[in-house]
Amino acid sequence: MSTLTPSPVLARMAAMGIFHVDIDVIPPTGAAAERHVVLVDTGASYLSLPGSVLRGLGYRPLDEQRVIFATGQVAVWPVTEVRVRLAGRERTVIAFFADEASPKLVGAQTLETFGLGVDPLGRRLIPVDAYLAGAGVPPCRAGARRRYTEA
Repeated sequence: MSTLTPSPVLARMAAMGIFHVDIDVIPPTGAAAERHVVLVDTGASYLSLPGSVLRGLGYRPLDEQRVIFATGQVAVWPVTEVRVRLAGRERTVIAFFADEASPKLVGAQTLETFGLGVDPLGRRLIPVDAYLAGAGVPPCRAGARRRYTEA
């Protein structure tokens, strides 16, 4: 009986889209931000940081959210709104109070909030356009900015 060894090419391809980025988590008190290295995970929904990190910065749970892990296990974790600096911009995003052993992750909702996508080959974040289903909205000239209000 032969033993299969993983192909170096397949192992490299599997790791291609895996990379980390730095984020600054800004305390609600306005104190100095705390830098964290997080794994970019487009399969995750939200930002996920250990509960001790969020509590240490002064954040408190606002709600709870059911979580389904890649293993199929299910849990309910507290969530809050956190101010984060990423790619030179600040936004408020939803964050899980994760278990202490869980990896620090930046998920799809966080990336969308920042207008960022993933370049898996370059292992980097890239700016992406936002999309709206705007039936009936008049076309906009290239480069023009318009402000729309409800009648």
